[in-house]
Amino acid sequence: MSLYLPNPCLQGILLAISTHNGPQLVYHYPPRPRSYGFKATPFTVDNDLLSSEDSSSDSSDSDSSIDDSQEPSSKILGKKLSQKLNADNIANYTSGQTLLDLLDEQDQRREAREKRRRHQSRKKGSISSNSLKRSTNNSEVNSLMNHHHHQQQNDKVFGFDVEFLSEFVSPPKQLCNSRFELTVDDMAFLGLPIHVNDEGRWRSHNKKPNPENTEDEEHTDTGSMSMFHIVFVMNPPMVEYNYRIDEMFHYVVSRLSLVLRYEQAKSNYVWKEVKKILKIKDNNENLSIEELYVKLKSESSLANAIAQCFDSISTSDIANLEINDKLISLQIPIKNQFSSLLPKTTPVLPGSYLSSTTKYNEEEMDHNMAYMALLLQDEPEKIIVDLKTEPLSPLANFIRNIHPMMSLNKLSMINQLDLGQVKSFANHLIYWRRARAIIPLQVKSVFIVSPMAPMEYIDEGMKIFKHEFPSLPSLPSFLSLLSSSKPRQYMTIIPSKDHKDIYLDALAWLIRHGYMTQLMTFVWLKISNTIKLAVEEDLEREGISKRNKDKVKFTDISTDNTSKDKDGKSGEKVAGDGESTHSGRITTSNRREIEIEEEEEEDTILLDPERATAVERRWISKCIKGQPSDLVALFHKMLKYFNGKTPLELIIVRENISRHDLKRLLNGISEHIISVKHW
Repeated sequence: MSLYLPNPCLQGILLAISTHNGPQLVYHYPPRPRSYGFKATPFTVDNDLLSSEDSSSDSSDSDSSIDDSQEPSSKILGKKLSQKLNADNIANYTSGQTLLDLLDEQDQRREAREKRRRHQSRKKGSISSNSLKRSTNNSEVNSLMNHHHHQQQNDKVFGFDVEFLSEFVSPPKQLCNSRFELTVDDMAFLGLPIHVNDEGRWRSHNKKPNPENTEDEEHTDTGSMSMFHIVFVMNPPMVEYNYRIDEMFHYVVSRLSLVLRYEQAKSNYVWKEVKKILKIKDNNENLSIEELYVKLKSESSLANAIAQCFDSISTSDIANLEINDKLISLQIPIKNQFSSLLPKTTPVLPGSYLSSTTKYNEEEMDHNMAYMALLLQDEPEKIIVDLKTEPLSPLANFIRNIHPMMSLNKLSMINQLDLGQVKSFANHLIYWRRARAIIPLQVKSVFIVSPMAPMEYIDEGMKIFKHEFPSLPSLPSFLSLLSSSKPRQYMTIIPSKDHKDIYLDALAWLIRHGYMTQLMTFVWLKISNTIKLAVEEDLEREGISKRNKDKVKFTDISTDNTSKDKDGKSGEKVAGDGESTHSGRITTSNRREIEIEEEEEEDTILLDPERATAVERRWISKCIKGQPSDLVALFHKMLKYFNGKTPLELIIVRENISRHDLKRLLNGISEHIISVKHW
């Protein structure tokens, strides 16, 4: 088991609706979904990302052609259905027993319809029987029988009768517009059913719509449809159940459902597509199921979007969907960046890397993006083709100009591009897993062999590295240059200036494939007790110190029996770990000696000097007292970064500070800082 490996466990997607005639299953994909016999996905899931990216495109096709290997028995169908309540939305749910009662009621209605259907079929039975008797050709008889069997098979999805399936994925109104999660054995049905409200609208409006703005008006001509539900059918391993279900709902199910709700409210899109799908199915009953699905995907944008969503999400890829002439992308983010080292026994994706500062976060990355560089995950021309970008488009030209040694700010200036557009392009490439943000590579930076380096794939890596850099040492030799001694600047292994470019290209390759990571410097400001005493003296001279009242303790050391403990020892004050005391003695009016103990405080580390208090600002000023004016100015410029969170290597780029000046400053205040090296 590993939560760090992609495992969507997606077996199919259903589209169900409710009308005045009751619930109906309109569409499902793939045509013949695989159900694993209602068993959870085994731990040894065949994941395409672990073997090769090229094979992922074929997996969905093979899955769609596999029929249910095991039909559930009547005992399985008769098992109690259980509803898993979401703690965050529990107020929106009724009890599990209520749901079972509703399903029982629906089951009774279904049985009544079955009786009516059987009664009607008996009337037509003699006609069908006579037709078969008149047929003297055995092949024609076999053809009719096969067609009848084929029709029966089409009446089941995931082994369920279609009507029964449509009923339990079409909850009543009180269970709609919130998370729907229903499990049958190890199969999970996950969705966000969308129901019209009491006003007949698909969305609630906090303000009245503006009649002059047609975009504010909601389309209320919904026909007879009162609910639609996109249901994702999954079978995650039981030990991963909550995690896999939650990530699917958060990243895919809820977002797709809300987009469809918006388009339904705006233009009746879902209902129009439902009618189109049903019409195609009614008019093409003679087609095979494969031919029918080709036709559905070509003529219905919703059917095509559902198929594309399944094909992409089930293979841990990014789903790029067109819904009502609008493009949306959905994905479950892959986990290949880690801020802390995992146990060796924990499997991760090959090429995973360690970094505590470059994790993709829209707010933080927007703040730092201009000072970061991009490291492409493949060759520029291949990325341009994969993204289906026009060869001469601004995005294609931007991709060709990306260099891991150049910040986006510098890249925009050199190529005369708008910085906002550059940042937008960068976010696009990161989201589409074609690039990652890094601190610009420099030969004076320190790099180490990553503890997560994919050494199990080093034989294959050696071949690729030799092909890419034939003039350089072999991959193991190259790595040993950096790991055989104390961490040092990368420039120390470069033979000459003529080799600088190729060694930087090799460095980028090693970081891209997870073999190396950058070692960065983080700094905190330390306030010693000496600084605190000096500030206290200043405050005393100003008449505002309360130190003596707060820090003086009195201990009775007289020989009076009342001051002794049960062992007969006098009650002396013993300083705890990290404390020291200054002592003095006074004699009280009743001739009892009192020892005055004044505590000395420990050193203090300021975690956020940018938000320092008035006293802390006095401490900070003492730290830089007596330094040259240029270092004082640099110190105050750098102060907000002395928080242990921002690496100095990024500060140099962001604040345009020379390494020489930064070194002078750190040496000048060395007794007042704590620095650590970390990835």
